[in-house]
Amino acid sequence: MSDVQSSHDLPVFLFHQGTNYRSYELLGCQFDSKTETAVFRTWAPSAKSIQLVGDFNDWDETACPMSRISDGGVWEASVSGVRQGHRYKYAITSGRDGRVLKADPYAFFSETDNRTASIVYDLSGYKWNDDAWRNDPRRTISYDCPMNVYEVHAGSWRRAPDGQPLSYVELAKQLIPYVKEMNYTHIELMPVI
Repeated sequence: MSDVQSSHDLPVFLFHQGTNYRSYELLGCQFDSKTETAVFRTWAPSAKSIQLVGDFNDWDETACPMSRISDGGVWEASVSGVRQGHRYKYAITSGRDGRVLKADPYAFFSETDNRTASIVYDLSGYKWNDDAWRNDPRRTISYDCPMNVYEVHAGSWRRAPDGQPLSYVELAKQLIPYVKEMNYTHIELMPVI
C-alpha cells in the first residue's frame, strides 16, 4: 500500500505530518446536498476494519465497509442517499478483535441527552453571524500576545452561601469577571470528579 491512495493525497499527507490545519475539511462527513452523497473519513491507525453504520443503511454493520486509504490509518467510505440529519457511527474492530461503536470526532453536529450518534450536517449553507467580532479593530491576534492561564478547580474555587459548590452558570458569572480583572487570558478547568 502506498502511503496515500486517495484523491486527497496532499491533505492526508499533511494530516499524518501534523500540519493539516484544515483537517475538518478532510475528516468527518463531507456532505454534498445536491447529490445526497457523503464521503466519511476517520483516523483509526490501530483498527483492523471499520464499518460505517447509520440511518442511511438501517445500522447494518455489513452494508458500508470503509477502506483504509493510508498506511497511517485514514479510512474512507462514500455513500449515496445520505441526507442532512441522518445519524451515524463508526463500528470499529480493533487489533484485539473487539468491536466498538464510536461517534465521529470531526462531526459538525451530534446527538445530546445521553445519545451519542454523530449527525450529518452540511455547513455550506450555514450563515455565520460573527462579522462584527471578526472585524473588530480591538481584536488582537492571540499568537502575538503573551498567554496567562488561570488554573481553577470548579468545585472548590468558591462556594455558594450554603456551602455548596457553585453551579456552572454561577461559576461563569463570578469567574469570568475575576479572570478579566486579574488580566488572565485563558482559563484551565482542573478535572471535575
